[in-house]
Amino acid sequence: SALLAQPTDSGQLIAAEAIKLFHAMKLDVMDMRGVGLQVQQLEGSHADRSGQGPSRGRSIKDLLLAKQPAHSPKKDPLPQ
Repeated sequence: SALLAQPTDSGQLIAAEAIKLFHAMKLDVMDMRGVGLQVQQLEGSHADRSGQGPSRGRSIKDLLLAKQPAHSPKKDPLPQ
């Protein structure tokens, strides 16, 4: 596991830490399957709380909190 020095919602920073952990394990990549990643206590950017500024990019928190588009009702593919 990795503990970051400061809270972040930067996907790039989280990915970099995940890659460091992967390299530290010194595993054969041919043996790797079903790798998962868990993040906790995500926080938004403190630089621009409005989320509207030009410096604000898409973050993991944005992705998780994004509203899903309304879908049209699907028909049951299996007739009864």
